[in-house]
Amino acid sequence: MGGKSLISCVFGSRFDVAGAAGACLKRYTDPSFFKMEWAKSELMKAQHTQLNKKANIEKVKSIFAAVKFLSFLTFVSIHWLRIFTRDHNTAPLL
Repeated sequence: MGGKSLISCVFGSRFDVAGAAGACLKRYTDPSFFKMEWAKSELMKAQHTQLNKKANIEKVKSIFAAVKFLSFLTFVSIHWLRIFTRDHNTAPLL
């Protein structure tokens, strides 16, 4: 909540915008202050969740791409292995 505590309000703070005694205390007893702070924290939570979701989607996409590439390499390897063994297992031409 902005780094201020109730203790700094009671003893006064050089960071009070209004500068009047008790201005900070008014802010902490104002219900709209808590509503705004809650809304800010909820917005930050939503943004953090959205960023994590995007990161996880990208991670899954990269894993699928790697699996797809490895399966392609496996297919090509098996294909060339069949060609190689077929060519060498045939009877020699005389």
